[in-house]
Amino acid sequence: MAYPSVNYSANINSYSDIARHKECIANELRYYYSNVVNHARAVTCLTDDHTVVIMHLRIDQYRFYEIVVVAGPDYNKINQIIPRIWSLISRATNICG
Repeated sequence: MAYPSVNYSANINSYSDIARHKECIANELRYYYSNVVNHARAVTCLTDDHTVVIMHLRIDQYRFYEIVVVAGPDYNKINQIIPRIWSLISRATNICG
């Protein structure tokens, strides 16, 4: 049995309304991915065979570590998914403010 590969990428971003931001991310992901769920601490979704988790860890009132974690059987595909997720996060931020 092969073990899944995992990789992540993180940024520090500022959001005045994190709940709204997470909902915007979830809405944007729903156009491209299945089983999108906006949990209290993370937004999750599935690709064909990979799991994506977007976490927001509070630094102070407005700043958050925004972390994208992808796990699945193909490390190369993981490294293609991560930039795509960041692109969708950026798009959601531009749409929702």
